[in-house]
Amino acid sequence: MTDGLRVLALTTKRRVTNELVRRMTTQLQLGADVRIELVTVFAPVEQLGLPRVDTVDPSLVPFRPVIPVSGDGVETWGGPRKAAARGLRAVRRAGRKAGRTGAVDAARALEVACATSPALRRRAAEADVVLAVDPPAVAAAARLARRTDRPVVVSGAKNVRKVLEVRGWDLPPVAPLAQDHAGDGTTGFGAIAMPAPVEPAPQRVLIAPANYAGQAHGWAAAIRTHLPGATAMNAQVGAHKKFPFATDYDIERDVFAGSLTWRMQWRAFVRDSFTHVIAEVNRPFLGAVTSDGQPDVLEMLRAGKTVALLSHGSDARIPSVHRARERWHSYDALDPAMVESLERTARRNTEIYNSFDGTVFVSTPGLLAFVPAGTWLPLVIDYDTWHSDQPLLEGGLPRVAHIPSSAQKGSHMIDPVLRSLHERGLIEYVRVEGVPHEKMPALYGSADIVVEQFGIADYSTAACEAMAAGRVVVSRVADETRARVLAETGRELPVVEANPETLEKVVLDLAADRERARAVAAAGQAFCREIHDGRRSAAVLGAWLAEGDTPA
Repeated sequence: MTDGLRVLALTTKRRVTNELVRRMTTQLQLGADVRIELVTVFAPVEQLGLPRVDTVDPSLVPFRPVIPVSGDGVETWGGPRKAAARGLRAVRRAGRKAGRTGAVDAARALEVACATSPALRRRAAEADVVLAVDPPAVAAAARLARRTDRPVVVSGAKNVRKVLEVRGWDLPPVAPLAQDHAGDGTTGFGAIAMPAPVEPAPQRVLIAPANYAGQAHGWAAAIRTHLPGATAMNAQVGAHKKFPFATDYDIERDVFAGSLTWRMQWRAFVRDSFTHVIAEVNRPFLGAVTSDGQPDVLEMLRAGKTVALLSHGSDARIPSVHRARERWHSYDALDPAMVESLERTARRNTEIYNSFDGTVFVSTPGLLAFVPAGTWLPLVIDYDTWHSDQPLLEGGLPRVAHIPSSAQKGSHMIDPVLRSLHERGLIEYVRVEGVPHEKMPALYGSADIVVEQFGIADYSTAACEAMAAGRVVVSRVADETRARVLAETGRELPVVEANPETLEKVVLDLAADRERARAVAAAGQAFCREIHDGRRSAAVLGAWLAEGDTPA
């Protein structure tokens, strides 16, 4: 099926050389019957040494002309039209004014061209694959692909063949693989260890690749602890360097994206080691091929694995829908470009989640509004780590903490109220960000009241941790979410309701009625011990494991 296979390749490289072309076409491994167009931001040809078509070695591939995308409006071989050129000039001026580097400027200029150029849109519509040759071109490739539904988007030439194989293309046999560029089979990353062998068990579960707030690690531990006959591990791509969460297997982003050797070993390890896979947030877990996890899901299903999907939050919470439902959303305080990106991603993901022929887990009950047929998989915390016997509201001003983990927690609605109370001498306000996770138990334990969030109308890992610490948690939680918690657990959610209009009164009432506050805190600890210590999560996962015969 490679007859007429068309690849539109995007690069931010300043010079396009025969070596770049040779390396790209070697990594494609699609044989000689492939047509390539290469798009680059740097022009004109005479100034920057881009090869004319007659200077590219014809033995490499049937290579179609380079398309220089120029901020100067040079349209050699069909560059952008004047409107796109004006946009590129503006971007470059802004980049110079902001002191950006040439590489950042090039990536942004290419992205603008891909978002505006009719010529590039036509070429993308004719292509089978839009390829980001280098990582800075990924955003541009995604922009261009969104303007037409036809092409597959791939990051890195070496990943194209895998994506096409997963999608059922009939490709020519693979030529013997050359060693990776380091010459030692490690792609310049050194020796990359696989995880320890998975312990023998009839049911073996992989949870990957996100591990947000350490939850995948917690669910895997819950399986190992509470489900006889089952074991599990989680894999996380790109652990936070400064504030990491516990994980069973951490994969460096550069390795995940760049090492063909590692990816081949990891795919074999996953195929041979696991019977079940939980794919988090619709992201790839077998290696950075695209930003879409569906090719990896399909590969696992074809290999006979049982696969479930899992949503963590913003991957499914559609901003426009949430904004219409929830008065106290946080989107007005976010960068509009970020909100637009969240909208696109969540719409795409919810389409996948709601059409998937299998189990879809959601980590918080509020997400069931976006994934109606989903299964709530409760968050897991280490109760003993977070539990605190520190006295609550004993003497002095109440100590009120707000420790946001993201911009979507509505801090702009919380800070003014609590700062005002602090300045009037009514509370001691503790506002902290960027605290290492291992220091959070002590921080929560030193507070009396924790104001968690107003943005998502749900309750998160931070709320569970603060409840386990015996603190009074104040937050905005939608009525529908509270009703779901009660229906599924038989317990009221012990989070005190508040919004920007009522927060001051809620905090002052808690400070005035300290016995009530202590009763709420005790209920929170009991709730977390019963619902969020891993046992209920293991029961939910056990029901999924028991749904059908375990694959061989």
